[in-house]
Amino acid sequence: MGQPLALNKLAASRVVDEYAHHFLGAAGVINLIQSDQCIPSERLDMNQSDNHLSQTSQQSKNNRKLIFIHIGKTGGTSLRSMLSNSLSPELCSAPFIASYMNEADARKYNNYYLIAGHISRADQIHFFSDRHVITTIREPIDRCLSFIHYLKSLPRESLDIIRQIHDLPLREWIEMPEAQQHVSNTMVRQLGGHLLDERVDLPLLLGKAKETLLTAFWVGRQETLDMDVARLGLLLGRDIQPLRENETLGRPSQVSEPPEVIDRLYSLNGYDLQLWRWAQDTLFRSRANAV
Repeated sequence: MGQPLALNKLAASRVVDEYAHHFLGAAGVINLIQSDQCIPSERLDMNQSDNHLSQTSQQSKNNRKLIFIHIGKTGGTSLRSMLSNSLSPELCSAPFIASYMNEADARKYNNYYLIAGHISRADQIHFFSDRHVITTIREPIDRCLSFIHYLKSLPRESLDIIRQIHDLPLREWIEMPEAQQHVSNTMVRQLGGHLLDERVDLPLLLGKAKETLLTAFWVGRQETLDMDVARLGLLLGRDIQPLRENETLGRPSQVSEPPEVIDRLYSLNGYDLQLWRWAQDTLFRSRANAV
């Protein structure tokens, strides 16, 4: 990917939110903005968490640190703000930029009760295997379209990938490697391995992503975030007030998009679609039946 173009402060303030963390690897950009201001040993499946809310709540308040694996355009910016407001901001880390975490990163982030950001499962297992995982997911095609239209809403001079989405036909832009990192089986790659890995075994990662969701402390859905967050509040024994941030407003529906774009997104997200359908049929249905 090309280096980000020079940003003025207005552009920077718009770029540094949920999805910009995928792109801002350049130290100069980060400095500009800052100048302004594997599986846990105690497995907790969805049925257990619904049947033992009071016990889990007390444990959570006392000694269970959390890590939020934030998959882009799944309501994660809103969730982090809700948790920050409920827990107090000093207990929540700044959003982690999508990258390979190193020892220095891990030491810094480990100081927080809640680690949040575009962290991949592989790094969570390596550095924070003792923390309970929370995450959010979304119907894959809607997630991709939200990402696309989010980029289109940003100033074209902000980053190369944003300039390209303005300049190229969308069907052509989707084929770019930089684009496919975010519109091709993103959930399976981030929940099953590392988002940035290029050579991956997707069937293997699908199985690992399912295990991540099965053993997570909490899983939410962008489509039902307020309801799912209410359940998270019960698990944590906290009042979490709903709010929405970084929503892509005015986005066209799937039926209004060019058919060739939708067809290509379906072909690029076969494993994410399998994960989503499995979660709906198995994970969330079993939880609903247990209530």
